Amino acid sequence: MDNSVRRLLRSATPWRSFRWRMGQKHYSGSYWSATMRDHVAYESRLELSRLLFADFDPLVRFIVAQPFLMEAVGKGEPRRHVPDYLLIAG
Repeated sequence: MDNSVRRLLRSATPWRSFRWRMGQKHYSGSYWSATMRDHVAYESRLELSRLLFADFDPLVRFIVAQPFLMEAVGKGEPRRHVPDYLLIAG
């Protein structure tokens, strides 16, 4: 991967804000990642478990939370998706 692309991804901030309120069904938070040497945000316990696996994987060198919005048209309908994480190995 090109160094300029790595720098761009490293400076990326999550696409959505991570909110927390009393009574919500999921738990947002931040996890101190040894891989990133910084906090990485998560929106649910499921995301946290994926984040833990990624952080302990020796091949993963870089983790970005909700790095971008993907938009496409499928079956004539517009589709939008924000991936939970972008993992860069290498």
